[in-house]
Amino acid sequence: MSKRDFTRVSIPNQVRVTANGESSLFHAPINLSREGMHLRSPNPPAKGDEVRIEILLGDFYTVRAEARVVWREGDVWGAQFRRIDDLSLELLKDLIRFHAMDSDKVEQEFEDHGGGTAA
Repeated sequence: MSKRDFTRVSIPNQVRVTANGESSLFHAPINLSREGMHLRSPNPPAKGDEVRIEILLGDFYTVRAEARVVWREGDVWGAQFRRIDDLSLELLKDLIRFHAMDSDKVEQEFEDHGGGTAA
């Protein structure tokens, strides 16, 4: 299964991105998958930058992931998740499953790939 085969969903959540020591909430998610996400921001990080992504899920939970910017076109950019802790991985799965049209397919994708992300 290639990265493009993973379910992609649109999410309404705010996303905090920390790049080069600066944190910003001005990032609008375009879509999210098991392996990464596409975002829009006024000052996107450069291709190749390592970033910390936090998807805010209300007052109590946050999906936290270390990621790398793999492409950028204007104010739209894509990040591939590199590291994600176990709790964040479960929250990510729940978030994708909740917004997906086929939650069973999402569950199968996580099972087939051990739940982990690319290292």
